[in-house]
Amino acid sequence: MGTACAKPQRATQDTRAAGLVSANQTSGQASELSANQMSGQASDLSSFDGTPPLDCVVAVSQAALGAAMWNFFKKNGRDFQLDLCFVLSSTGQLVEMEYSELKDTAGVDPFTIADGSTYADGGVAALDKVRFVAALKFKGGVPRLDPAHPVLPPIVLLKEFKSRTLDLAFVAAEVSMCGLIVSGPEQARFLSKSQQSSPWVFKASVNVVDRTTDAQTDLTLPDAVKLRSDGLRDAMGSDAFSLRKLLLDLETAQWYAPPVISGLSDVSEFRVLYEKMCNIITSAYAQHLLVKGEPCLSYQFTSTTSPPATMALTALTVSTEPFIVNGRADWTNQAACLTYLATSAEGPSSGPAPVAFPWNWVQPGDVGSIAGVVSTRRTAFIGYLQRVLNEQAKSFCLDSSVRVVETSDASEVYFDFCPSADPSVFITTPTPSSLVLSFLSRGQAQDSKGLATTTASIESHAEANVQFSFPGSQFVVSVRTYNWLSITHSNFWGNNDILKSMTYYDKTYKCTFGIAVSSFGELQLSVATNVEDNSRDLQWEEDASRDIFDKTRSAVAEYQARFGAKMDSVLDGFGDAVKCKINASQAWVFPGSESFAYHNAFFSESGDLVSQVNYSGGAFEEALTLTANPLTLAAGHV
Repeated sequence: MGTACAKPQRATQDTRAAGLVSANQTSGQASELSANQMSGQASDLSSFDGTPPLDCVVAVSQAALGAAMWNFFKKNGRDFQLDLCFVLSSTGQLVEMEYSELKDTAGVDPFTIADGSTYADGGVAALDKVRFVAALKFKGGVPRLDPAHPVLPPIVLLKEFKSRTLDLAFVAAEVSMCGLIVSGPEQARFLSKSQQSSPWVFKASVNVVDRTTDAQTDLTLPDAVKLRSDGLRDAMGSDAFSLRKLLLDLETAQWYAPPVISGLSDVSEFRVLYEKMCNIITSAYAQHLLVKGEPCLSYQFTSTTSPPATMALTALTVSTEPFIVNGRADWTNQAACLTYLATSAEGPSSGPAPVAFPWNWVQPGDVGSIAGVVSTRRTAFIGYLQRVLNEQAKSFCLDSSVRVVETSDASEVYFDFCPSADPSVFITTPTPSSLVLSFLSRGQAQDSKGLATTTASIESHAEANVQFSFPGSQFVVSVRTYNWLSITHSNFWGNNDILKSMTYYDKTYKCTFGIAVSSFGELQLSVATNVEDNSRDLQWEEDASRDIFDKTRSAVAEYQARFGAKMDSVLDGFGDAVKCKINASQAWVFPGSESFAYHNAFFSESGDLVSQVNYSGGAFEEALTLTANPLTLAAGHV
């Protein structure tokens, strides 16, 4: 299908900003235009050429990824607790001691001793006797938020995709640490800090490209996670990205910014030990989440279980997109996106190549209400709609016939019609601002008989066009059907009209379809129909009253009644037939409907079919409203 839109060239992330500004448009103007758009409104997948073609994009904001991870930690981490205690051995080596053993041996719980206590406190002296060094208590889940300003701590920070990594923050419900600094015989200072009211955040760099995992690791996965993530990987290749893979990578993640517990973890005596404790805790917590986990971040593509008319996706690539404002890439903006680039081509060896989109997929104003958007190339839906319309339009396509019979005392004319042996189809025509599907069918016939010649002519005509609202959520199908009839009689004295040459049945049906989407990704149409009737009665001339045309008058009247009934039946049911074909059979389902709750379907400015989406579940939507913008992953201090 052609397009009137200029095709931007491929660009790197570093040069992507250039694609936002045309030769006669300033960056400020581009930013203003972008800000006034809905999320997904600028989608124009047809502007990218490539093999395999880019047929579908799923763009999920890093705010949504963070909200999904927050809910994941909240649901699956809350029953995890780990207490680490370290003492000095008789040879002066740091060794780990069970928390319960420490309490039994020392006769005191180190977490009950007040910060700043000295040797005069009996508990400090008891800990010194067992050569206590430090302890850390970790409770999984999520921290309590400030009721006056409930904002989620940043969880995910995307980066330019050539790094193939993202930054992930690890949060916990509660972290307490205590330690003993001994300065001499019976001289010690006890430190105790807690992060109960503030987020405790690790930062890690996680590779988002799938890697092979050993069978033993796979055995630890819940069946639901294993089936879904393995199915995704089998169907879509090594770029399939899921929470399961992310958690596996946490075991080898580059922890470059462990959280600081001010006044304790940053004290020189504890710095090395604290880092060791963090490594132990995060590895154990990741394993716990793996067993408890669910693939809440994965985007489920299906190619074998999709309804027959659904675009089946066959390969994908994972990429990232910064938020562009005033020509600059802003990775800290919550509207930056993780993107899945998918193709429906048969048998590709890999997914579409990463591209630099010259638009923002998610607008900042939508960050707190949607997870992202799903966009399908306009040829996918419009091609499907063409097939639906062509099936219905067969009823408009009629072959016409006429037979003239001359006898010694009569001149008889018989018009008729039958279904076309070669029905017409809708064709696509791009326009500067939209797209038009058009349809034309004609059935013509003529016959003449007799010395005093009677000539009869007929044409049955159907024409239709489909106009789309870009951007918008409507398309309009206008269908006009009419017939044209003529009967003349020629003799020695001249030519005479018997039936006046003109259109008789003439009706136009205008069906306005509104598009919506169910939460499961099923496209839902509504239809409103308006009828314009320009039909007229048969116009017989004076010569038609002669006896020789008695049978002609009755035969033509009978034909016209049958033709009108046929066309009325077809036209009256046309709008509902198209609607029911798409709605009742669930014939168009957006890819990935198992992962997302869909809403607000519309056509983009170029005609791509777009739906805004959220991860399924009210808890996600509640968490999403608590995200902050812009996003900043602090340097570890909380």
